[in-house]
Amino acid sequence: MASRIQYTIRNIPPAIDAKLKAQAKRQGVSLNKLVLGKLGAEITRVQVRNKVYKDLDWMIGALPLEETRLIDAAIQDSRAADKRRAYTLYQSEINK
Repeated sequence: MASRIQYTIRNIPPAIDAKLKAQAKRQGVSLNKLVLGKLGAEITRVQVRNKVYKDLDWMIGALPLEETRLIDAAIQDSRAADKRRAYTLYQSEINK
């Protein structure tokens, strides 16, 4: 069996102590189990928050604002043209 490490935490404010004990009682778990769960959840949350995504992060802020607006406008125009082409194709299929 793997050995377990023990910690001693000192100077816990009475308000936090009372809230933790009340929460453990409501959940029907020991104070130790509650605190271990909270520590694990916090570590996981920090790891997820600090995750670095490497897809297009390099691009953020790389272009001047006016250029990004031009790109957005070109994308919108392209989408509108695609919709017009799709509608025209649909109309030609109906009229056959």
